[in-house]
Amino acid sequence: MSQTSQMQTSRPAVVMSIVIRPDIRKQTIVGIGSSFTESSAFVLAQFSRTIRPGDRALQASKHLEGIEDDALHASATINSANLVSVQLLNTTKHPIRYSLQIGGQFAPLTIAANAVQTVRVQL
Repeated sequence: MSQTSQMQTSRPAVVMSIVIRPDIRKQTIVGIGSSFTESSAFVLAQFSRTIRPGDRALQASKHLEGIEDDALHASATINSANLVSVQLLNTTKHPIRYSLQIGGQFAPLTIAANAVQTVRVQL
């Protein structure tokens, strides 16, 4: 499910934060190819709705407190219209509250247990 966020300027109190640096762009995405399982096919299907050829990968970092490093995965891309898509994967049996930071703005969010989530923000 895609989710549009209202960004705030004050940092909320949460368990973890994800920092997206729209000023640091990585390689251009040209396609994905390899073998995969049914569950990874679901994740790729979700990603393919918002990550398109020509999009650029952004630097994304996560700062975790009290949960394992493998609990939450995040990546981010930006398209030619400056729309940032943040892809998240919660591998735990519990919802995770987190703060999404893009530049100097923050949005408190929650991802459901065992879920894939996409957050889109227009710059």
